[in-house]
Order: sequence, then structure tokens, then C-alpha cells
Amino acid sequence: MSVDYDLIIWGGSPAGTYAAVRAAQYRARVALILPPETSHGYSFQDCLKLPLPLRSGQNGRYPMSDGEALSYERLRQWVQVGVETLALIDSPTALEQLGIDLIQEGAEFEEKQGQIAVALSNRRLFSSTYLLAPPTQPRVEIEGLASTGYLTPKSLASLQSVPSSLAIIGSNPLGIELAHLFQELGSKVTLIMEDAGILPQEEPEAANLIHSQLEALGVEILGETQVAQGRIIEGKTWLQVGNRAIAFDRVLLVTPPALPFPAPTLELLGVDWTNQYLRVNNKLQTTNPKIYACGDILGGYPLPHLSLYEAKIATKNALFFPFFTIDYNQLPYTIYSKPTLARVGLTEAGARRRYGDVQVIQEDLKTNPAAVLSGEITGFIKVIVQPDGTILGATVLGTRAEEVIQSLSLALHHRIKLQGLQESPGVFGSVSQLLARVGDRWQLQQFHQSSWSQTFLKWWLSWKRG
Repeated sequence: MSVDYDLIIWGGSPAGTYAAVRAAQYRARVALILPPETSHGYSFQDCLKLPLPLRSGQNGRYPMSDGEALSYERLRQWVQVGVETLALIDSPTALEQLGIDLIQEGAEFEEKQGQIAVALSNRRLFSSTYLLAPPTQPRVEIEGLASTGYLTPKSLASLQSVPSSLAIIGSNPLGIELAHLFQELGSKVTLIMEDAGILPQEEPEAANLIHSQLEALGVEILGETQVAQGRIIEGKTWLQVGNRAIAFDRVLLVTPPALPFPAPTLELLGVDWTNQYLRVNNKLQTTNPKIYACGDILGGYPLPHLSLYEAKIATKNALFFPFFTIDYNQLPYTIYSKPTLARVGLTEAGARRRYGDVQVIQEDLKTNPAAVLSGEITGFIKVIVQPDGTILGATVLGTRAEEVIQSLSLALHHRIKLQGLQESPGVFGSVSQLLARVGDRWQLQQFHQSSWSQTFLKWWLSWKRG
């Protein structure tokens, strides 16, 4: 049977739109299916959670603030203007000019003549391959919560003012970022999570420091805690948290996403899922080899650039041959906590499990002139290497961590050893000077561990002195 498209993308997320643009650039025939209410461009919650220094304009003043202190209303308006501006990049007109068929109407999957098809109101569409990149909503598993009018990250755009008290349920990075933001904006934030501590996948010293900073800011953290039920009583949302009943003005849900497709649809597609996530291989193929998936429906950290990376790999595999594999180990990511946390590759514990003999080089942020002069000295850089200097992973905690991690990511990807970073001193006044200090520290460690080097140097200096 002939097909209508090379790739049909069930989109609605930024990753789906990105995949459609990539496919169109390859001259493929592409259809992008969007829910009727879909907005284009960067999402509101992704722009909102950027750190406060990046939200400020020239001279540290906030746009639209008229010189006044930043309020959530002004911040919301400003971010919304930015989102609408960025939306022009991926507007329906821009997508259609690339040759993408935009379908923004009710659609569903069905099986026709032994093939998967997308059924519209008046026609069916067939494709060689499909990509699932739908928008997601947090999973709601708390009794009575659905009737309380809880917030989700996507509904924050409709929030007109900062609630006096806010419960954030969930322990993923987005919950931590929003806890920092709303506490700084004046809410009394309570972070409720099932994990014992925040960010269990990160370096313990980084997670502990962020935990301490949250508490110092006034955030109450309830770990190893489940919410049994939620109720509205006299205009307040009451949550049964462990053996306590606590009242909040609003509740924000950042729990893992619910499956965006009903189980019968996934069974029809021949797509398996486990623990509420779609199961894919390292080519991002589902258990149906003609159907690929990317984004939050795969699990892991809900980070925008991670979804875009997955979309790029999935698109190439869907259009050509499934030769391209996903490599999360070389992908840097940032959590906009306070201070900012960025990581690439393995943690120290992960590196020791895999390689055994590794070296750890750590440098405090207070040794960096840029950090000292800006007054932001809380944090560190930690690099894990093999004995020959091969970089296995790195964590940066502190100001401009999101910029420093890029260099370490490139070094890891291109197999540049730590001594290679030491050769560039870094621009004075930049936090990236820390990389040269880490390289210097590693070389000093190598020297002290080599008795031959020390003996030779002692002889050489003695000979030069005469």
C-alpha cells in the first residue's frame, strides 16, 4: 500500500515541532498532528523557571517593572510576551512554509488493511513511520485532588498572583526550580516528595547543598512522604500528608506524566509500556519498529533540551535507517536551582561502579575571581577522570554552571583529556577559569603520585643550582 507521508508526528510538544522542522529540512513529506488548543514555540513554564539573573535586563533591572520590585504579575506578563515572541519562530505559517502539513483537529489511531493509520474526520493518513511526541500532564493518583483545582506547570500562565502558601507535590527538577522561584516571590512553599532526599541521582554534596539552600530560603521539605488525599474546605486546599492535615492556598503538581494515550490505543499500535512510560530501545524505537517516541513519555528528567535531542535522533532513524543511537552520557543538563546545578556524564559513584579506579578533582567556586567579585561563591566544580586524564563525568554547582558545563560536555564528547583543558587559561573574569584550575590540580596530583617525576625534578633543580 502506498503511503501519504514519510513521517507523521503526533505532536503538541516542542520536541514534536522540532522533529517536524528537522524532517522537512531533509525534504521529507511530513504531517504534524496537534491538539486544537496547542500553542507554538517555547512553553511558558520553561521560560518562567530560568534563573532570576537571566530574567533581569540591563543594569539588573527587570523589564516591565518600572523600577519597582519584581512581582509575579509583572514577571508573568513579561515571560508571556517572550513566549509569544518566540512562538513566531514555529508559527503555523512558518511551519507550512517549510512544507509541513499542519493538522490541528481531532484525530485518532486506527488499523486499516493491516496498517496503522491516523483517522481524521473525513480521511485516513498513512505513513512509512510515526513519531510520538505528545504533550503530557502530571499523573494524578491522589484521592480527591482532581476536584481541588490544582495547578500544573502548564497552567501557571493563568495564575494571576502569588499564593500565600503553595504545596508542590513531586521531586523532579522542575519542582525544585519552582520551589525556589515562588519562595523568592513571597509564597510559603512546602515541597512534598516520596524520595528521602532531593535529586538522588546527583552528587550527594550537590544535592545536600541545594537542600540546605532551600531550607535556608524558608522552603519546608517533607521527604519520604505521600499525600493520601486532597479536599477543598472553606476555600483552602487541605492535604492529608502522612499523619498531618495541612491547608494551602494552592497546590502545584509536578509528578511524573500520565500516559497521553489510552491503553487500547497503545495496544492497537503494538507499543509496550512499563511503569507508565513507553518502552523504547537505544534507537528510540518502540516495540513497534515503525513507531518512534521522544520526550517526557520516556521517563527521566523532564528537561526541554533532552527532549529535543531525542527528537533529533528519532527523526533521523525514522526517515533513514535506525543507525543512530541515543547517548545520554554525553548530554549536559542544568537544573535551575539556587545555586544552579549542571552535570554531564557519570557521578563519582557511577564512575567507581563502572571503572573502579578513578580520580576525583574538585575546586571550590570561592577560588574563582568572577565568583568572588560577584558575591556568588557557593558551589564547586567536580570532575571525575580515569588515571590517564580521560573525563568520565563532571558536576558544576554555582553561578553560570550552565555555561561551564558546555565546555566539559564537548571535552567528554571529543575525548579531550583533562590536561587539554589545562592548556587554555580561560578568559579572566569568567567562571570557566575554573576548568584551568581543575587541570592544574590534576597535573599536580599526577606529579605527587609519581616518584620518578619527583626524583627527576629534584635532580634537575639541584643540577641547575650548580
